[in-house]
Amino acid sequence: MTGNTIETPTLAHIAAQVDAAPNGLLRTTLEPLRDAIGWEKLSKRALGIIEDALEEAGLTPLGARDLLDPTVNVEPRHWHEVWLVRSNSNAGRIARAVLHPDDEPDVAAAFAGIAPTSPAEAKLEAIRKIVLEG
Repeated sequence: MTGNTIETPTLAHIAAQVDAAPNGLLRTTLEPLRDAIGWEKLSKRALGIIEDALEEAGLTPLGARDLLDPTVNVEPRHWHEVWLVRSNSNAGRIARAVLHPDDEPDVAAAFAGIAPTSPAEAKLEAIRKIVLEG
């Protein structure tokens, strides 16, 4: 913050927050993401731009299904919550394995670092709960 003005977050700033967050998971809302792309209003069109910008920044959104899909989220609100994770992190690979198993070629390696003594099914269920329920 400079003087009495509030700095608009950038995607680089948000990515740095993800990197500093416990377990590399940052809980945020659509509002700072909207601000980071330079839009004043959150709209269906803005959702697609946010999704593209997150991908370009190496971030993966988690949480409510289809939050950034304008065909599903037809009335986006700035208070809608989303979790962000680095796409190339272990958590990001696990999220892809859960959400898009065809896109994550080495699912076993993605799960290897999580509770190594737990059965794979228990790990998958715990992760699904986090990823899908937010």
